[in-house]
Amino acid sequence: MSPMPTATATHPIMSIETARDAQVARAACANARDRHSRNLIRKRANARMDERTNAHKRRSTR
Repeated sequence: MSPMPTATATHPIMSIETARDAQVARAACANARDRHSRNLIRKRANARMDERTNAHKRRSTR
C-alpha cells in the first residue's frame, strides 16, 4: 500500500484514472463471466431439449 494516506488528495487525477481502470476491468470480468455462464446454461437447456425431442421421436417411431 502507499505510505501516504492522502494520496488521493495529492494526486486526484491519478486516483480517478486508476479507479476507473479498476472499475472497467471489474466490469469486463463480470461481463465475461456472465456471458460464459449464460452460454453454459443455454448449452445445458439445448441438450435437455434435444433429449426430450429424441425420446419423443423414439417413442413415436416404435
